[in-house]
Amino acid sequence: FGSTSSSSSAGSSYSPLPSSLVKNLIGKTEASKGTTPAVHVLVLGSLSVEALPGVQAVLDTYSAYLERTSRAGKDTVLKVAVQGACSSEASLSTAIAACLNGIMGEEVAWDALMALAQILGTATNQSDSESLQLLKESCGLSKTLEVATCAAHREVFELVGTVLPDSLTVILNGKKFGPIGLLKKEYVPLEASHITLLEDIEVGGLNPLTGPSKAQFGTKGIMAGLRSALTKGGGKSDEDQILRLSYALSVRSRAAEQVHAIQHGGDDDEDDDDASSTTGRPAVAEQTFQSAPESLKLRLEPIASESAPLQIYAIMDTLSQDAQRLLPLLRSLHLELNAGVAIVLRPVPLVSVPLLSYYRPAPLVAPTEQGLKGLLTWNGRAPNIKFDVPARSHQILSMQLRTPAAWLCSPTEAGDADLDSLSPDSLDFVRAKYVLESLFVEGWAMAPNGRPAAGRHLALAPLFPRASSGSSSQDSVVVKSGYFQLRAPPGLYQLTLRQPEKDDRVIRPRNAVGLLDVAGRSTPLEVTVGRLEEDSAGSSQGDENEVGGSTDIEAADVVEPPVEGAGGDPSKCSETIHIFSVASGHRYERLLRIMIMSVRQHTSCPLRVWLVDNFLSPKFRQVLPTLAAEVGFAVSRMTYKWPSWLRAQSEKQRVIWAYKILFLDVFFPKQVERVLFIDADQIVRSDIRELWTTDLQGAVYGFVPFCSTTKNAGGMFGSWGSAEVDIRNPETTGFRFWEQGFWQRHLSSSGKVYHISALFVVDLVAFRKRAAGDILREVYQQLTEDPHSLANLDQDLPNYVQHQLPIFSLPPEWLWCESWCSEESKARAKTIDMCQNPVKKEGKLQQARRIAPEWTKYDEKLEAIMTKAGFHVAG
Repeated sequence: FGSTSSSSSAGSSYSPLPSSLVKNLIGKTEASKGTTPAVHVLVLGSLSVEALPGVQAVLDTYSAYLERTSRAGKDTVLKVAVQGACSSEASLSTAIAACLNGIMGEEVAWDALMALAQILGTATNQSDSESLQLLKESCGLSKTLEVATCAAHREVFELVGTVLPDSLTVILNGKKFGPIGLLKKEYVPLEASHITLLEDIEVGGLNPLTGPSKAQFGTKGIMAGLRSALTKGGGKSDEDQILRLSYALSVRSRAAEQVHAIQHGGDDDEDDDDASSTTGRPAVAEQTFQSAPESLKLRLEPIASESAPLQIYAIMDTLSQDAQRLLPLLRSLHLELNAGVAIVLRPVPLVSVPLLSYYRPAPLVAPTEQGLKGLLTWNGRAPNIKFDVPARSHQILSMQLRTPAAWLCSPTEAGDADLDSLSPDSLDFVRAKYVLESLFVEGWAMAPNGRPAAGRHLALAPLFPRASSGSSSQDSVVVKSGYFQLRAPPGLYQLTLRQPEKDDRVIRPRNAVGLLDVAGRSTPLEVTVGRLEEDSAGSSQGDENEVGGSTDIEAADVVEPPVEGAGGDPSKCSETIHIFSVASGHRYERLLRIMIMSVRQHTSCPLRVWLVDNFLSPKFRQVLPTLAAEVGFAVSRMTYKWPSWLRAQSEKQRVIWAYKILFLDVFFPKQVERVLFIDADQIVRSDIRELWTTDLQGAVYGFVPFCSTTKNAGGMFGSWGSAEVDIRNPETTGFRFWEQGFWQRHLSSSGKVYHISALFVVDLVAFRKRAAGDILREVYQQLTEDPHSLANLDQDLPNYVQHQLPIFSLPPEWLWCESWCSEESKARAKTIDMCQNPVKKEGKLQQARRIAPEWTKYDEKLEAIMTKAGFHVAG
């Protein structure tokens, strides 16, 4: 016996309960030895006089149970629980329950059942008090209800959840069936054969989740095996044996159901409202709508002359972001499917500005009163979406596209508009065009032994080769948990291994991977990678005609991403330096190209710049090849979809910060063994080869500490001697958060210091070997349960996990920032970061021109290059 969780709705799920609770509910039973012991609990809603005609359905159900019991003996134990108040006086509901329970203990149950039917028929035409008195007299009830029985009923309902009035739910060994409406004119009566089948499935071992029984218990089956195991040496009575057996079955079935759900990528807890909609029981939203004040209700009635297959109930806070997206969807369902829509407005107290965005839906076809018939006249083009934004002084807006999870969309046209900085004060009309470039595939890769296939590189090879999409890489590194993601345009693909270890191969799937639905795959891709123990040199070649058995596709159609750099002087430096950065919006893209040029001006090594494609503007994508050729560097655009299991960020700036630190292990091809991250708003004044070749002394990455007290090693800071030098900016003393509060306590006890994330070097070989990416993501997942944690996400996260992932402290001259560093130390700075000064209110570009005079020269040179190539340059 068991019940669902404490939620108030029903489902078809397992949740074992202690047998002691069942025993208290059932009371003394007289069970005899048999072959099919079971415990059934009928759970009814509160009954009233008006509901008494529906009691006939209860009597029919009881008749079926009596017939089943008379055939199989008394191993089938039945108990009814009716929801009622545990008061000193019995209510009508509890009186009916007591009568029904009493019947089950009678030897002449059939006669008692018929007598009760007559009593209830008579009570139908009487008041509650008269009906209650009649039941008390006829069933021999005392004036007060037994407290223990009432308490047992109450505990059942607390665990099963509230059952609506006039409904019936059957619980068998923890499996919940129902609820079944009792007052419906047309109901399917429960027959003895139904109960027999129910027991055979749940108890007899026919359930596919619990079978095969013979393999476990021999020819005697699961019941005999479990009965023997439970009673062996225990000497328990038959009554206890039945309860213990039903509890064991509930535990076993629950565990099997969980495993099945996990294997198939689902949730073992079923959706309660969905279950309600299929069983006839009103959903929670419907109940709320029915009881809500009329002033808080909105209705969209279906067209009476047409069929209405859907009735939708929604409860919403109209000033929420979810409501912004839900309302257009409800309207579309109403117009296209003639759905009835009932909305309950549920405002909540405001503690901040509720809405910070405008939202418009982009349906494939504009919804019309024609419904789905409108598809017949569709011209194949999606309607444009138009925003008429009211003028707001000093307000800046950004354009963001909300797409299905599997889509990779990018803006391809925006004119000269900066989609990250749109001003409502402007009278200009901005037009943007987005394109669906490819579809993402998420999955889990395991080795044959069941462990995650961490470290493998998976790729999709097209079965019908096409021209390259231009993206830097379409392979994926399997992380510690086994998770991976791939992307590709719609089509048929073979899953392959890139740079496989000896004898490694893709064991599953053997067939083609299809990306044929624009909505993407509905389930994760399950992959097995490795070497089967039974493989041999002669048998591992596979069937050449079977997809997955040939390696020719891998060699021909999986193109290795380029990793070589460009530019520089090969006679002075031949090793490619890999630079990683992220920028969003025209202003930061302008700073980014100046940062790259400053790097180029100070190093002779070939450069390859890796940029996160998710945030780049259409204009910058267009000009990037020209800049790379003229300045002298190679470029790779990479992308990574935020994993579905990782807690997402809603603010774009925090998303950008997260991309700087959370996905370092999966961004780059395996051939890239080290990478430098440099913020877009930096000016480099020295050869980064020195930083590139820094020995990190076993750490996975190195960051520069915030300016503090440091030793004047080698006369770095002029004639200040060899003593410690304070290179902090005295104007921002009160703003140095890392020297106080949480950070001071967290780091000082272990001798750690706080580092800035504007520049860091990553040893990707050590990073992957230590599974550092998984550690960072796991800690991020834990900390972001509090939405106020990780205020500076890209900095706080690596600093917080220093005890697990130590940071190598780079020399302080590698990052100078006016906000935190003294003016005297600037002359020795090898890079200058334009971090926001909390004391000075100054724009980023104005700050750059003032702090670094060479910035303007770089800017003018790059503008000349872009103008020559035909690109308009904004001021």
